[in-house]
Amino acid sequence: SDSTWPGVFGSVVSVGSDTFLVCTDNAIYRSIDDGLTFSQMYRRDSSELKLTRLVGTNSSAVFALRDRASLIRSIDGGTTWQTITAVDPIPRYFVRFVDSLHGSGADDKTFYITDDGGRSWQEQPIPFVRYGIKMTVMLDQDHILLGGENGLLAMWTRATTSVPRTDTKHASRIKVYPSPVASSGQLTLAGMSTDNARIQLTDLLGNVKGRWEATSPSTQIQLSPYNVTSGVYFIAIEERGRVEVHPVMVVNQ
Repeated sequence: SDSTWPGVFGSVVSVGSDTFLVCTDNAIYRSIDDGLTFSQMYRRDSSELKLTRLVGTNSSAVFALRDRASLIRSIDGGTTWQTITAVDPIPRYFVRFVDSLHGSGADDKTFYITDDGGRSWQEQPIPFVRYGIKMTVMLDQDHILLGGENGLLAMWTRATTSVPRTDTKHASRIKVYPSPVASSGQLTLAGMSTDNARIQLTDLLGNVKGRWEATSPSTQIQLSPYNVTSGVYFIAIEERGRVEVHPVMVVNQ
C-alpha cells in the first residue's frame, strides 16, 4: 500500500526512474514519483535475517544485502524477490552490481568479482595490495576503477589489471579539462588517437550519468543536460581496447 513516508531508512538507491529504500522496519519500498509516495515491495518475516543495505544497478535489478552469506534480488522492479545464498563470503565493502549477474566488492586488501548474481566471488589481483582499497567504481562488467591510499588509481579489466596511473611508463595521453568545471559548463577531451572512442561519465557510486561516441580526436561534452551536481566524477575513455580514466571535479554554478 502507498504511504507518504515509510519511516527512517537505512539506504536508498535509484534504479532507472524508480527510487528504492530499505527502512528500519526491515521492509523495502519503491517510489515511482520522485519520493512523493512509496509502496512496500518486500518485508522480511521474523525468521529472516535483517536487511542491511540496498545495491542498485545500471539496469533494472536491485539487490538487498542480508549478511556475508546471503542477499535478495529483484529483476522486475521489486514485485518478486529471489534469495541468493552465497557459496563464498560476500565482500564487506563496496558491493556493486551493473546488472542482475555481474558485480564486484572488496575487503580491506582484497578485490572480488561475481558473474552469477552474488553466489560465488572470485578474488582478483590488484597492483597496490599493501595500501588497501578505498574506493571502487564499476563502469561495466569488464572495467572497474579501483582507488587506493595516496591517490593511487588502477583499472581492473576482464583480461588483466592495469598498472596504477601514477606509473610514468603508462602516462596519460588524453587530456581532460577544465577541472574543476561548472555543472553547466563544457569538458574538453583532447589527444585521443582515434575518432571512434567511447566515453562514459560516472559518479563515485558508479552510476552512469552520460555516454558519448567521440566524433573527433578532440571532443567537447556539455554537462548541463546530464543533471550533474557538485562532486567528483570519472570520465572513462575506451579506444582500441584500452581504457583510460580521469577524475573530474564538478562545482555547481
